[in-house]
Amino acid sequence: MTNIETRTLIAYVLIVLLVAALVGGIAYLRHNSLHRRIHRERERELARLEEKALDS
Repeated sequence: MTNIETRTLIAYVLIVLLVAALVGGIAYLRHNSLHRRIHRERERELARLEEKALDS
């Protein structure tokens, strides 16, 4: 096994963390886009209307 300098190991760990944060941020932004929020609200409203119709 090769001996990796501490500095290099820390740099690799920071790069991996930055990439993970970037991927997470992109996923979060896609999940909360205006189109998806409107779609989720519409689905919730339809579910409420169906539940109300079944109760009547």
